[in-house]
Amino acid sequence: MKKYFFILLCVICALPVAARHVAGGELFYEYLGPGATTGFSNYRITLRLFRDCASTGPLLENEQVNVGIYENGNLVNTLNLPLLGSVDRLNLNTNAIPCLVGNPLVCYQVAIYTNVISLFDNQIGYTLARQGCCRIDNISNLAVRTNVGSNYVTQMPGSIVLKGGHNSSPQFRVKDTALVCSDKKFLLDFGATDIDKDSLTFAFCEGYAAPNGSNNAPVPVTMNLTPLNYLSPYNGSSPLGPGVTIDRKTGIISGIAPGAGQYVVSVCITEWRSGIPINEHRKDFILKVDACDLIEADLPDRTVKCDTNVVAFENGSTSSSITSYLWEFGVPGSPNNFSNNPKPVFTYTDTGRYIAKLTVTGPDGCVGTDSTEVLVYPGFTPAMTINGACFQTPYQFNDATFARYGTVNSWRWNFGDPSTDKDSSLLQNNTYKYSGGGFNATINLVVGSSKGCLDSVQQTVTIRDKPLINLPFRDTVICSKDSLLIPVSGSGSFTWTPNNNTILFANTSRPVVFPKDTARYVVRLTDNGCVNTDTVTVNVVQYITVQLG
Repeated sequence: MKKYFFILLCVICALPVAARHVAGGELFYEYLGPGATTGFSNYRITLRLFRDCASTGPLLENEQVNVGIYENGNLVNTLNLPLLGSVDRLNLNTNAIPCLVGNPLVCYQVAIYTNVISLFDNQIGYTLARQGCCRIDNISNLAVRTNVGSNYVTQMPGSIVLKGGHNSSPQFRVKDTALVCSDKKFLLDFGATDIDKDSLTFAFCEGYAAPNGSNNAPVPVTMNLTPLNYLSPYNGSSPLGPGVTIDRKTGIISGIAPGAGQYVVSVCITEWRSGIPINEHRKDFILKVDACDLIEADLPDRTVKCDTNVVAFENGSTSSSITSYLWEFGVPGSPNNFSNNPKPVFTYTDTGRYIAKLTVTGPDGCVGTDSTEVLVYPGFTPAMTINGACFQTPYQFNDATFARYGTVNSWRWNFGDPSTDKDSSLLQNNTYKYSGGGFNATINLVVGSSKGCLDSVQQTVTIRDKPLINLPFRDTVICSKDSLLIPVSGSGSFTWTPNNNTILFANTSRPVVFPKDTARYVVRLTDNGCVNTDTVTVNVVQYITVQLG
C-alpha cells in the first residue's frame, strides 16, 4: 500500500499572524421538517469557523455571526447564529515524529455557530452567505495578501429543481488534513457526506472576498459575490498550481506541494439527484505548506516496463537528510540484487512480476521503507489506423496495438472533436461522425494489456468538409490538333463531364481530352459518400505566333 508521511490535523492550518484571524469556514444547512405555517419549512443553519491560535485578532468566543438569506440576489431575511458550546483548541506535537526534519508550529481553534429558521418553499431557492473580516495575512496565492475579507456561501435549491422535495446540504468531513512540506508529495482527504444520499462530485472553485471593515460586517441588501483576486499562475481552478489536483469523485487532493506558504483553497460540491445536478455547496480553507523535510521511502504502487527490461529506480522523496539507501530488486540469487545507489538501474533477465524494496535511514534512528510491484513485459506497442474522407460520413478508428505478452484488454479513445465533450469511447474499434469539418483533430488512444501495460498514442487527422482534389492546372491552352492529359490525384472514384467524343478515360484520374473548341471539363470525386468537384478550362487555338528578337 502507498505510504504517505504527513502530519495530521483536524481541518485547517494557519501560520502566525497579527490582527487577521480567519483560517477558513463552511456554511451549511439541514432540513428539519415542515414549518408551523403552511408552505414553510424549518432549517438549521450552521457556520463552522476556524481561527489561528497565534492571532491577536478577535476571539471566536466574541465573533458576531449574521447570515444573509437571499432570493434572486435580494436580501429577504437575516439570521444571527449564536456560538454552540465552547471553542475547541487543537495542537500537534511535531516533536513526536522522528522522521520530520523541522519543528513547525501547528495550532488552531474551531467554533460552531448555529440557529433555526423557517423559510418559504419558493421556486428558485435561496443563497446563504456570511461575510466578515478578515482572513489571515500573507496568503501566497492572492495578488493582495493582507486585509482580505471572507464570504462563506452555500445554495439552497427551490421547488423547480427539487420537484416538491427538500434538501440538506452536504457537509465536508471534519477529518484529518495534512501539514504539507514544500515540494513534497501529499494526500489530503477532503471528502464529504450527505444525509439525503445524493451523489457528490468535487472541484476546485473560486473563493469569495468581502469588503474590509470590522469583524461584525453588515449584511448587504444585495448579494455581492466577489471572487478573490488570485496571483498568477494560481486561480480558483488551480489554487495550488498545476502539480496538485482534486479527485472529482472522492474529493481527495493530491500532488506535489507548491513552495512554503499559506494558500486559500475553495472546494465546490455539486449535488446530483436522479442524475440531475440540484445544488452547489462550498468550503474554503487555508492550506499551510511548511518548509519542512520528511525522511521517507516513497515508491509508486506499481512500476510497469513494457518497452524494455531495464528499470531505473528513484526514491520519490528527495529529503536531503537521508543518510543511506538500500535497494532490493526482488531477484534472489542474483549477484546484483542489492544496491546502495540512490538512483540504481537494474536489468531484469526474464519477464515476470517482481517486488522491489527500498529502505532509507536518517538521523535519530529514523527509518523509512516502501515497496513497488515491478512488471516486466517488453514488446507492447500502441498503434491505431484511421480511415475517413470528410465530416459528411463517419470516420473509422481501429486499434492496431501489438502485445508480445498477454492480450490488449482496455481502450480509451478521444476523437478530438472541439464541438462536444462526448467524443470518447471504451471500445476497441469505433466509428465516429464529426459535426463539421475544416480543422485538425488530435486523436488520442490509451491502451492497456492483461499484463498491466499501459501506454498511449496520438495522431493528427485533418477533418475535411469534402475530399481533396489535386489538379495540375485549372486553365491551359492547346492547339486544335493536339490532345491533353489531365493527371489528377485524390482518394476515391473520378467522373469527368461532359463525357462526349472529346474525352477518353472519363472515369479515371488520367483522362485525355482533345476538344476542337474551348471547353470546360468538370471532375467529380466521390470517396465513401463524400463528394467534391473542380473544373479545368482548356482554351483551344488554331496556331501560336512566336516573335523572335
